[in-house]
Amino acid sequence: MTLNTEEIQNLSNLLLSNDLEKLSLGLDLIEANQDFGKELVIQLILLRELSKEEEIAMRAHIITQDLITLKEDRRLKEGMGIFSFLEKEETVGMDQFDKTLTLHLRKFEKIQTEVGPLIAKSNLFIDRYFDLAQNLIRLNQTEKGIEMLEMIVDNQAQYFEAQYLLGTLYLSVHQEYESAKFCFNQAIEACPEHVESLKALADIQLLHYNKPVDAISILEKIIEFAPDSVSTYNKLTHIHFQHLKDFDRCRQLIDIVMSMDTYNAQALKYLSLIQWKEDQKLYDAVRTLQTGIEHHEGSDLALLSSTLGQLYAEGLQNFELARNFYLDALEATPGDRNIFEKMRYLLANYFNDFGTINLYFIKYLEAKPNDASMHFEYAKFIQSFVHNKDEVKKQLRLALKLNPGYPEATTLLKNL
Repeated sequence: MTLNTEEIQNLSNLLLSNDLEKLSLGLDLIEANQDFGKELVIQLILLRELSKEEEIAMRAHIITQDLITLKEDRRLKEGMGIFSFLEKEETVGMDQFDKTLTLHLRKFEKIQTEVGPLIAKSNLFIDRYFDLAQNLIRLNQTEKGIEMLEMIVDNQAQYFEAQYLLGTLYLSVHQEYESAKFCFNQAIEACPEHVESLKALADIQLLHYNKPVDAISILEKIIEFAPDSVSTYNKLTHIHFQHLKDFDRCRQLIDIVMSMDTYNAQALKYLSLIQWKEDQKLYDAVRTLQTGIEHHEGSDLALLSSTLGQLYAEGLQNFELARNFYLDALEATPGDRNIFEKMRYLLANYFNDFGTINLYFIKYLEAKPNDASMHFEYAKFIQSFVHNKDEVKKQLRLALKLNPGYPEATTLLKNL
């Protein structure tokens, strides 16, 4: 008996279920009625290739073995090979892994329009599709990764991990704030305690819409179910300090953080800024920062050292000490652009020290080789102070390789 459209759809839903009983029922019905046409062949091949239940995979294999040609079967099998590859415990290096993954991707792209929508609908295989999207993004095939994530959330809006990742990409790649906000809200609807989505939504409210009170409201929701979230208290401190100038509330929040983490770098930074700018107790601020420096390294050390450099430069007009602390900060995190720019300004305007600036340009680009705008800035610096035309061209070409639509770099390169 030939199945009608509704019956085929019902069977399709059973085959895409992660409920083993429903899945087995779907196979029972197909085995009892082989006259189902070709509509369900792809679902069956997905089960054959991707199911971790050996019995399910074997039953799907037996059903499909006479339904498609060997050539078509090989095409689908090779295309789906990417999923088993990603699940292997690889012992090869990352470069070899990426090369092999790229080859698998090419084969998968040939079948993506056929199997992608089905995998995105399937609770059984959706995690593998998300894993593939993440790997595409890691390989800088971001737009393809975004397309996969969009397919996932279009079919399964409750997949909050995909909603969150898609939202972050809408922000960082496309600057689409409304789309990102929608994704974060969808993630929160699916998982109300998803901290990262709540924080991202707070950032949008604060940085794009300039609504600090709304951002505070979102962050306080996190505190309700994560009362020991130090990073959330620190973010609240930042908003009250930078946007609302509510220093009393800042002190309360800093006390909470330091009761959990005595030498927390963010808390010590804001405490020192209040001592400096509100209380006018500059040497108290110095002592606060020095206490923190004694207990930290890496990015936390850089944060405290750069704040101390700022205090010595702006508050105490001691440019020698300011320079030393900025350089300490850059040694700890050479890829921090904010610290680099402060150090660059100080060295250029108070020390005429372009050799050291050149050195830290190089260190920065070693740490952040994909920063197109910094390659452009370095090209301009070389042109003005080093006078090496070949190196200027090299940096401009690197900037354009990373950002082909960089108009200022294009113009400068043409004028050389």
